[in-house]
Amino acid sequence: MKMNGVPMVGVVVIPQPGANHIDIADEVYNRMQTMRKDLPADIVTGYGFDNTRFIRASIDEVKQTVYEAFALVIIIIFLFLRNWRVTLIPCIVIPVSLIGTFFLMYLAGFSINVLSMLAVVLSVGLVVDDAIVMTENIYIRIERGMTPFEAGIDGAKEIFFAVISTSITLIAVFFPIVFMEGTTGRLFREFSLVVSGSVLISTFAA
Repeated sequence: MKMNGVPMVGVVVIPQPGANHIDIADEVYNRMQTMRKDLPADIVTGYGFDNTRFIRASIDEVKQTVYEAFALVIIIIFLFLRNWRVTLIPCIVIPVSLIGTFFLMYLAGFSINVLSMLAVVLSVGLVVDDAIVMTENIYIRIERGMTPFEAGIDGAKEIFFAVISTSITLIAVFFPIVFMEGTTGRLFREFSLVVSGSVLISTFAA
């Protein structure tokens, strides 16, 4: 093939379904750097198209969205509860749940991509639900004159099964996506497991 009348050799790298495009692109760049050392000086190498540029940009945008979502959730909780100590509990639950989610992703061999990061964004709003309900129920008892320890035990007992049933319901909505077949199933399997895992971890954290 030729480009502007100059003979050239073109190579197309097509990742397999489920492969990490960014890792493949990085490996291609590294190997090209190695190959340049052995090529004659008049041989010019270049890249015609790299779709990972858009993937990297999308991941950066999603990461920014995670930070914004976390900040907005904390602000909204504080505006409604009007107590920084009570707000501190969801502030702890969100990072704990997200760290646990990333750990599950690591164990499952999932990569950080646009879909998995979108699942994390969605999880920011979901993981805080149980903590807010539990904290509010305990806080009401403290206002009534109970000690924090007694309020914690009594409040947790009252809504324990409600929190568990809510979490199971959420997991039941997302988890069946795992059993989807074909390309769509492979694409959304990580999304499903990330959301389900984050909800499960947040339930234990709450």
